[in-house]
Amino acid sequence: MIIDTTTLEFVDVDDIKKTYMEEDTPVMSELLRTYRGLSVDDVNELLAWSGDSEYVSVSDIIDVKKCAYCGKELNRDNMEFTRDCYGIPYRLVCFDCWDELMENGYDGQRYYDGIDEYVDYY
Repeated sequence: MIIDTTTLEFVDVDDIKKTYMEEDTPVMSELLRTYRGLSVDDVNELLAWSGDSEYVSVSDIIDVKKCAYCGKELNRDNMEFTRDCYGIPYRLVCFDCWDELMENGYDGQRYYDGIDEYVDYY
């Protein structure tokens, strides 16, 4: 989902192209900075369509990170940290991988058993 931060409305790639044509924005990269939730593919498509891909890279517009599990390059807005069994952030993964990794309620190895919860031994 792409959100226009000036109007807080959901938009798609075609809406961004229309805005670019209507406002006579000189550089597509400046217009793209006003949107959140853009994927790497969306930015590549819009830069190629406008002809700005020769001058601007995707990482200049959005914060591109690599998923630690599947290796896909994504916008940081489309990623989340998994948590270990203590609730500490463990690794940055995409939303698709997050669901799979957090099935047990935590990511990584389990560090303690139920017996470790009883501190006082009699």
